[in-house]
Amino acid sequence: MALAFVINLVPAFMPSTWMVMAFFYIRFDLPLLVLTIGGAIASAFGRVALARGTRAFSRRFLTKQRNDLDELALPR
Repeated sequence: MALAFVINLVPAFMPSTWMVMAFFYIRFDLPLLVLTIGGAIASAFGRVALARGTRAFSRRFLTKQRNDLDELALPR
């Protein structure tokens, strides 16, 4: 489950979560229901952590780019 969390925490260059779960199911004969539910929950938490980390990162370090994008935005 920790590996599914880490895979979804890294935004690129990682294998698909289902591929890793299938490998563990085939190689170690883990219970399918537990692996599926646990993998889905861990994947969801990884994506949530990625989204919150990205939001915190962009607020702190990308203020100049945010201002440039705001200037280019269409008027409302």
